[in-house]
Amino acid sequence: GEGIPPNAASAAGVEVLVTEHWDARCLNNGLFYVRATHRPLVFFALFLAQLYANPYTDNQNLFDAFLAHSTIDSAAPDSRPLLRYALLDIERQFACAEGHMGSL
Repeated sequence: GEGIPPNAASAAGVEVLVTEHWDARCLNNGLFYVRATHRPLVFFALFLAQLYANPYTDNQNLFDAFLAHSTIDSAAPDSRPLLRYALLDIERQFACAEGHMGSL
């Protein structure tokens, strides 16, 4: 699709495209693309159920932990599907919560 880097969009088996924060190695769940298949459906249904059951869990930390990126959260069950993901380039192509470095 337009705006999605061809190398990320066509990466073999990638199910989720996400961004990290500028100043940390944790995922930002403010912008992500998801392949519409059964595995991400199960993943996000379980993710939302865990957020509901654990109201004091930070949603971004849990999202990061669910993808096994950089954070560990006790609310992320071992039985969750581990989705294949790739990072979007926030330095050249995508904005994130902290801003955008690319040209307009």
